[in-house]
Formats: sequence, structure tokens, C-alpha cells
Amino acid sequence: MNDASAAGNVARYAWVGKTYPEREYTISAARQAAVHRSCGVRTERFGRMVDAGILANLHNPLWLAVKDPVTSVQLEQSVIQFSPLLLDEAFVMTGRVSAVEPAPRGNRVSHVYEFARMDGSLALRLARTDLRLSLPQTGHAAGSGAKPPQPDPRDGLEEVFRRAFTPEGVMAYSAGGTGIHRDPEFARQRGYRAPLAAGMMVLHWMLESLALDKPYAAVDIRLSMRRPMFWDEDMTLWGRRAGGRCDLLRAVN
Repeated sequence: MNDASAAGNVARYAWVGKTYPEREYTISAARQAAVHRSCGVRTERFGRMVDAGILANLHNPLWLAVKDPVTSVQLEQSVIQFSPLLLDEAFVMTGRVSAVEPAPRGNRVSHVYEFARMDGSLALRLARTDLRLSLPQTGHAAGSGAKPPQPDPRDGLEEVFRRAFTPEGVMAYSAGGTGIHRDPEFARQRGYRAPLAAGMMVLHWMLESLALDKPYAAVDIRLSMRRPMFWDEDMTLWGRRAGGRCDLLRAVN
């Protein structure tokens, strides 16, 4: 590791425990509908409830306050909803950096965010982990190299619905975000054949699938991104029901 890389890692590890200032938000029906249009979600299925996937994107002003010259790709997201927030209801968001770990292509940075009502009661807790990318070495391509055979991720599951990413939808969803979702050359420089769809677009689909019968009050969902999702791919959501509820969802491209 050269001196510059070592200094960069020291700075990144100094982020751990950083707590961001409280911020007050409300989510309007118009805002939620606009987000849902960009990723093909039927907004009426959420009723007056705030889609937690929208809350997962409120981290951006806080997260980008951690200055870094590289871009990020999301790896994991969890949502624990104790009770729903409602559209136009004021709430307070807090956040902190919970961990920074080295990874082959950069650093894994984890954050925890909490969303409380104005009376102080906790409504949701979200956590996410991102890979903060460094530029790849010459000739490197993300996902290159032989991989061992993997079991079919659809085994034992039933199809829930199909959706398609489009460049227009991905750009609308990620407006104001990094070039990894908007700029083909930016994505190629980081080893991807095309811009990536935001992982949170799939979270919206999964939460919508849980509301197919009626809006849910509480949910505990853990989402792991196993492979890149490109802005021009078709996706199929598969699920398994047990004990009258869905206990496993997979989005397959």
C-alpha cells in the first residue's frame, strides 16, 4: 500500500462512530408517487403509509457529508419497521457510521439510521452497507473471472411479478446521485458494462409485494445485493410463503 492509500484508509477509519445531526422530514403523497413512478411501483398499495424504501434514500445528504473522492455500490440494506409513518407526518432522522472495513475493491462502509416521531417514539430503524469503490486496475472488470456453479435462486419459490429497469427510470430515481447510476463512461471506468440500477429500487418492489393484500404495519426485511443490476435489465421477483406470510423474496436478473 502506498502512502496515499494508507492515508486514505486512516481517514476512512476515522469515520467510525461519526454521528450526523438530527434532521426533520415529511414525505408527501406527491413525492412518494413520483418515486414509485420511476421504479414502476403501484403507489396505491401503500395507502397513507410511507414506503420505507423512500426513507432508505434520505441518508444521502448525511452520507455524502463523509467526504470521499470515490463512488459507492450498495451491498446490504435492512429495514425494521415497528409501526408505519404516515404521509405528511413530521419525523426526525438520526444516523451514524457503524463500521468501516477493507474490501478487495475499496472499503465497506456501514451506517445505521433511526426515524422517530415528534413525540420521540421510534418508528423505524434502517441499516445499510456500501462498497466505496476505488478505480479498478487496468484490465479489471467487475465480476470477471470464472465462478463455480451456483444453485438456481428460484428453486422452491413462486413468481410474484416481473418488472423492467429502464435508463430513464433509473436516472429519474437516482437524480442527484453519483455517476454510477447515470453515466455509461463513469460506470465503465469502474469495471461495469453499463450504469447500475439503485438497489433500493428492488426494495420498493419487495415492500410492494408485502402490501399486495393490504398495507402492513410492521416489517423486518434484510436485503443483500449478490450481483450488479444494470439499468437495462428485466427483473423477476420470486417469493416463498410460510405460515400465512412471505418469509423469503429474491429478485433475479
